[in-house]
Amino acid sequence: CEEPLHTPLHAGAQAQALIVDKIAFGSCNAYAWQDWSIALDAHEMQDNFIFELQTRSSALRLDGLSVSLFIDEVPLSRVSEIVAHTAHDGIYAISLSSHDFEPIAGQNRRLFFGVKCGSLPVQYQVVTHLMHSEIHAEEIAHGEACPGDWIYHSIALDEHLAHMTPYSSLVAARSAANARLGVGTSSSHRRRMVSTGDTSSSTHLLVVVEKVVGSMAIRPEFNQAPLVLVPPYKYMHEEEGHSELTICNVSRFFNHDPVFKYHLGIVGSKHCAHYGLTVEPFTGDCHHGMPAAHRRTRSRSLASSSSESAEDTSHIGPDKHGALYCSGAENACALSIRHYTYGSCTELARHVPFTFELTREQLNSNLVVVVADLNDADYSSSLSLTLYHGSGTHEALVDSAMPLASTQAGRARLFSVGLDAFTLQSKVCNRANCSQAGVETFSLVVGCAATPVRFSVLVEVVDLPLEPEVPVHGEVCPGSWMYHKLPGVARGEAVRFTLHVHEGNAYYAMVRWDAPPSFASCNKNEVELSEVDSSAPASIELCPAGDSADDAADAYIGIFGGLSCAIYTLEATAFELDSGATCASSHTVIGGPCLGETSLKSEGIPAGSIVPVFLGAFFGVSVLVFAVWAMIVSRRAEEGRPARTIKNLLHFVRPQLTMPIDAPVGQSAPPSVPPSPPPSAGGEEAKLSSAGGLHI
Repeated sequence: CEEPLHTPLHAGAQAQALIVDKIAFGSCNAYAWQDWSIALDAHEMQDNFIFELQTRSSALRLDGLSVSLFIDEVPLSRVSEIVAHTAHDGIYAISLSSHDFEPIAGQNRRLFFGVKCGSLPVQYQVVTHLMHSEIHAEEIAHGEACPGDWIYHSIALDEHLAHMTPYSSLVAARSAANARLGVGTSSSHRRRMVSTGDTSSSTHLLVVVEKVVGSMAIRPEFNQAPLVLVPPYKYMHEEEGHSELTICNVSRFFNHDPVFKYHLGIVGSKHCAHYGLTVEPFTGDCHHGMPAAHRRTRSRSLASSSSESAEDTSHIGPDKHGALYCSGAENACALSIRHYTYGSCTELARHVPFTFELTREQLNSNLVVVVADLNDADYSSSLSLTLYHGSGTHEALVDSAMPLASTQAGRARLFSVGLDAFTLQSKVCNRANCSQAGVETFSLVVGCAATPVRFSVLVEVVDLPLEPEVPVHGEVCPGSWMYHKLPGVARGEAVRFTLHVHEGNAYYAMVRWDAPPSFASCNKNEVELSEVDSSAPASIELCPAGDSADDAADAYIGIFGGLSCAIYTLEATAFELDSGATCASSHTVIGGPCLGETSLKSEGIPAGSIVPVFLGAFFGVSVLVFAVWAMIVSRRAEEGRPARTIKNLLHFVRPQLTMPIDAPVGQSAPPSVPPSPPPSAGGEEAKLSSAGGLHI
């Protein structure tokens, strides 16, 4: 009996230390482990990190090696949800982006990489790299992205970029890093710089990418890191070494507090890609370098592609994110907002509850939780989700509170629950005092059905308020609403909402003044998004609110989920009609005529109130009863019999309403819709039978 090296006495002590950018050699025996570790400080975790292992043998079995990531310590079970089982071009790689580090950043961490051999001994070499995340104009950023892994770079839209100020203070520090990586600091492509004093015209960004080997895709996104590959993006084939893309009119985001950023997400494709990129500001005409829009889902299949491009991005996925994982051994697993967390469960078992916190201020936002089934098979009922307000074990949650939302149905291997801002606040604030500062805890219980499932969990908070001409990103899932509002719009101004659904399906977009729209409210304009070309943004306009005692009003837009979760970008612009602009708005309501504009405030009668529904139903039933009564009276008059009154009519239909559903044996219960009898020989018209039934 030999004590394993990963027992608490030896955990970490036997791991071989790694140094950034320095190659180390190792080996492991059959079915044995060898551990490696590296310490990263808080500053280094602001950058991207990659661990690479390359075997020194040309022949290797498919199950010959695996690499597992552990954070801070190696557990006895050696269970990890972040594992590299497959080599790409002979390289096993685990990447952690700057976005992945955010939930665990703030203090020094030690990463452990457990290498396990299969049925044969293996000799190999390992190396680690750090890649800068924050980049500046006129500087080169180098990186490496392996298949399915994301690397992020960001550029701040600050005063230095606004005035084209060179970053001479950072040149010395970055030149040392470039020298360590063995690359130069000059750029060979053309420059599009302007003088430092020219700020009269709009400023644009030119992103120039030089790729050495491999294939990858580049996805820019405003003010947040892109998590999935949706349009617009640029794909670089293996044979394509140079590419450019432009980001237009970034000067409209200058002088903002906090400072806005543009993020560049780079995801590896079929082969690990090595690249260098620079970002240069310029003025003048902005020629979009982005290709025609491509579409893909978060599954392994490519939804569609441009006819002008033959690239295959179906292998990019499912998207690998999150340095955090939960093995299920803890009592609860903490989630971080907008960061992927991995988990798994066996058949007919539940994972320990996932917990996350929202501040009282965040309760005024929309909430969406998406769990992705990462198995290869598409099983629409493989998982179940239940969202609770509170924390504790599953049994304690069931006993203490009703679920906020739940689902057992998935679409394209995505299981989701969503709560709009008004529903979230009403459900939570009934149990908590939302007028005081503090946080609220939520728990998510994920259960497996008949098969084991490995899954990822993502919690997103989508802001309710909008800033004029500042795009926001959101996600709406089937059967749920996402609301946004542009506050403080002058009464004489109209509002244009520009909505671009990049991926998935949204059913309707509706706009309204002073209250959130719904299917039961009187809305100003409604657009059926399923009939809108998804390759271009949809424009929904809200005409001026008209005369009112208030000087300003809030413009609301509601987006209702369709067949699958939709990722979208929304931007709101207020404009005056006397400037030559036009406003297209139709005063309609889904399912019937509008009964008149109401002034329902969100803090008064909520959107989707039962009052309009009740009035419509009462009116419809009344018309139907009157029509039936009129028909009976007319036919009895033709036959010379006295007309029945309403009282007699009710007496006449009472036996039909009170007949028992469970009929005696040998006698069938009356059908809800009486069947038509065979036509009579005499061709008589339909009459009231002696049994009191109406036959046609």
